[in-house]
Amino acid sequence: MDGSIASIVHHAALWKHLFAAGLETGVFPGEHDVTPPALEWPALRDWLAEGQSRLEHAVTSLPEKAWSEPWEWEGMREPLARLLSFLIEHDVYHAGQVELLRQLGGYPRVED
Repeated sequence: MDGSIASIVHHAALWKHLFAAGLETGVFPGEHDVTPPALEWPALRDWLAEGQSRLEHAVTSLPEKAWSEPWEWEGMREPLARLLSFLIEHDVYHAGQVELLRQLGGYPRVED
């Protein structure tokens, strides 16, 4: 990551796609196994949204018992519910970084 908003969005999107892929297959892939379709801003923004959608679908498709079972992720073996909490904390952390950089750079807030 180079510290830019785009690189932070790339990183956050990558984690969403990695986590979703793990939930879909039962094994979390490595960072080099997942790549965005392009690195331009519109593509990264779309990839982030796609990752969130994919993650939401994967999470809602799991049986209840899966949440208490241990899974391997980033060198940790934790119940899936705990790993998901790490992912959520990761998203919040990087959302704060993006907002700070946006404000410092004088970029306008984009409303949906």
